[in-house]
Amino acid sequence: MGDGTVKEFIEGRTHPADLILVFIFSIIALALVIGLPDGNIARIVFGIPLMILFPGYMLVSALWPKAGELQDNAFNGAKNEPSTRLAGLGVLERAALSFGLSIALLAFTGLALNYTPVGITFGSSVGTLAALIFILGSIAYYRRVRVPVGERFAINFCVGAPRLPSDASERFLAGAIVTCVVISGCALGYLLLTPSEFGKYTELYMLDGNRTTRDYPANLTVNQTATVYIGLTNHEYGSVTYTILAGLDGSNTTEFRNDWTAVFNITNGARIGRTVALGNGDCMEEPFSFRCGMPGQYKIVWQLYVNGAATEYEVHLRVNVVAAP
Repeated sequence: MGDGTVKEFIEGRTHPADLILVFIFSIIALALVIGLPDGNIARIVFGIPLMILFPGYMLVSALWPKAGELQDNAFNGAKNEPSTRLAGLGVLERAALSFGLSIALLAFTGLALNYTPVGITFGSSVGTLAALIFILGSIAYYRRVRVPVGERFAINFCVGAPRLPSDASERFLAGAIVTCVVISGCALGYLLLTPSEFGKYTELYMLDGNRTTRDYPANLTVNQTATVYIGLTNHEYGSVTYTILAGLDGSNTTEFRNDWTAVFNITNGARIGRTVALGNGDCMEEPFSFRCGMPGQYKIVWQLYVNGAATEYEVHLRVNVVAAP
């Protein structure tokens, strides 16, 4: 590629250089955001534009592929004034719209994911936004290259900083807008990409033998085997060692097991302990089979310990056990 061709590419006269650079940056950012651990500075720096700048920029580029046209001041009654710049979108307007539309797309993405089986997770949010970037970017690229070179929008990377408005009040207003948008965008991106102490939690739940919430084994006969599923999901933004104690309410002794493959006699007076380590976002959902050796009304409790400390997390099941006919 000759020097002239490189110069034309950088100036956006052959291909939309800005869109290509966003594609490349997005691929790098996506790899870093997924691969690096929480709190890593590179993850934050590359992840912020991936979430709150690039989706909106690609949407703006798809909607407005042209740079706009010169507006003659004669239409405003100023016939002695020279023609002014664009009637369309300039770089400043595109930047402001990119931040605003990215935040709107982020909110819409979260709303849509909430109604899918995947749910709202960090991985699903980043993956969906990355898909939006490449879909909207492809549309923007297609529309941009169909516009004549002299009319298409292009960022000339060869020139210096863009010329500021000549009026002092306009310069102040433009600077204030850019500053507010950048600060707000960086703050939002930092909050989205950095774990919050208030957002840490563990999900503990119980399902019936069919993995639904409709048919829990509430009525049993003596020594009848029943099965429930105990689920556990780590949202603590780090690896956690969990201990689950299962037994009758008020039991004091504990018998630890490596798994729940056996059928446990709940009425023997001991709790069954199980320890499992989960990374952030990992989940466990396993069957727990039990029987009751004596008739009566029982409350079976599954209590959760986090890194050895007791918590308020627990699920329970009330069963009525009668003698076999």
